[in-house]
Amino acid sequence: MEHIVLLKFKPQVTADTIAAFGQEILHLQEVVPGIIDMAWGENKNTQHGKEYTHALVARMENFDVLQAYEVHPDHVAVVKQFPSLVADFLIIDFTSPRVAPLRSRV
Repeated sequence: MEHIVLLKFKPQVTADTIAAFGQEILHLQEVVPGIIDMAWGENKNTQHGKEYTHALVARMENFDVLQAYEVHPDHVAVVKQFPSLVADFLIIDFTSPRVAPLRSRV
């Protein structure tokens, strides 16, 4: 199960606040069982980014994990911050046919 969140932060939100928010998001991997991996970062695509400034990509074991994640108290606390920080967001959840984890080509 893949969970992708695109965020556009409000202009007045500072870089330090965004960094702290990102750390709160990444902490969810430590407290929600079944999250395989999480990545968080700033959008580097200025041409086609549609003004989204940051993204979260989370890989989860299955749909049940996503449902548990959505109601987990730590996730709910993160989402409650959206109105004061986030101007717009987009969420996409989909299943992936991958049968093995991604491997580095290095």
